[in-house]
Amino acid sequence: MAQTREGIGALIESIELHNSGSRLRKRCRWRWYKQEVEGYKPRKRAAALYLGTLLDRALKAFYATHSRETRLATGETFVDYDEMISAASGNAMAALEHEIEQAVALNGELDDTVTEQFDSLCSLARTMLDTYLEWAHSNDKPMEAIALGRQFSGYIGAGGDGIPLFYAGEFDGRILWEGALYIRENKTSLRPEQLIASLDRDEQASRYHFAAQRMINAGAFESLGIPKGTVVRGTIFNIMLKRTPTAVKINKNKNKTISKVAGSYRTEDYLRAVQENRPFVWTDDAPLEGGPWVRCTSFATGEPTETGPWALAKDVAEWDEQHVPALQAAMAIQWVRRHVTDRNAATLAITEAQLITEAREDLYLREHPEENYRNPTFACAIDCPMLEPCTADLKGMPIDSLLLEFYTKKGEADPVVPDLEDDSNYAEMDISDVGF
Repeated sequence: MAQTREGIGALIESIELHNSGSRLRKRCRWRWYKQEVEGYKPRKRAAALYLGTLLDRALKAFYATHSRETRLATGETFVDYDEMISAASGNAMAALEHEIEQAVALNGELDDTVTEQFDSLCSLARTMLDTYLEWAHSNDKPMEAIALGRQFSGYIGAGGDGIPLFYAGEFDGRILWEGALYIRENKTSLRPEQLIASLDRDEQASRYHFAAQRMINAGAFESLGIPKGTVVRGTIFNIMLKRTPTAVKINKNKNKTISKVAGSYRTEDYLRAVQENRPFVWTDDAPLEGGPWVRCTSFATGEPTETGPWALAKDVAEWDEQHVPALQAAMAIQWVRRHVTDRNAATLAITEAQLITEAREDLYLREHPEENYRNPTFACAIDCPMLEPCTADLKGMPIDSLLLEFYTKKGEADPVVPDLEDDSNYAEMDISDVGF
């Protein structure tokens, strides 16, 4: 039987290690203790933290619509792939708008600066989701979504005096691709190249791979047609560029000229602007004289198409040619990209050993708060929600009033918009459900 020990203010019955807490403890033990052990959270979250929340909820709705798990549970069928993706996309957009409404309601009145920042962020989320859905329509076709993210909590070992140690988290989803099983993870990034360079060593990917394999070996997904012993091939990362596209500027003169300066255009937006704003006159029937005439309904340099109005080939070619450099620049931008990683047996063994070590460290530091020292860096002023009480504490000032005014503790009813990028607040699950 697992034993309990007296911690600071509570009996410690078990330790459940989460990725967010693990990262935070490595970065700053003092902040980790205040947030993860004492349970303090800011009453208001910075608007920038909502982006991951909004997109996470929207993409869950997207993949929930057509996953094998959902179709088996509801009996839902679709005429074809296009109908399925259209329904899924509609649900994703609706989920995004619902989350925006919820965020506003939970936060109440915001000052003008925060409102402007939040509105800009919501606009970015809509654009990123719309771009992702268009990309997924083509790029997800050879794949089958098996199941959405499932919260899990599995036993990994024991600490001192038999205190059980667990590892917990949640997958974004699992998919089949060319007959192999993968974990799906969605990411946003300002610098995708740097992110991709780190993914082969990404700690969360290694841990989720380890957890998924343990769950499958225990038969957790047999009801979805995934038999025991199925090998998890790796992790598929779908990475969304966190950037607002440049609006295509159309000069309102008689020629409706379009900006030819390369910018962060979405290819389809720039193409549409070129096609819809050609300054010459189209004609429904090709005249007998003045040719050559071509049909042109897409971005082309005089090549004929089967339908559409007629235009002079030289006008089409001249107009389109001057916009080619900006179009090429737009085509070079990858708004969404896919990267696949794998993990071998040695990596998974190291991952398991490190999880146990970290969980034991977590237990030790909860029992010895005096060893939770600070790690001050330049980043503290950028993203640390505990900056003010930390600074006051360093000056020997009391911080209780600060904590009461600007922070809430887990379990209190003060409105705090959930941050889904922080995975430390999962509901408990019966371990037998996942067979970890």
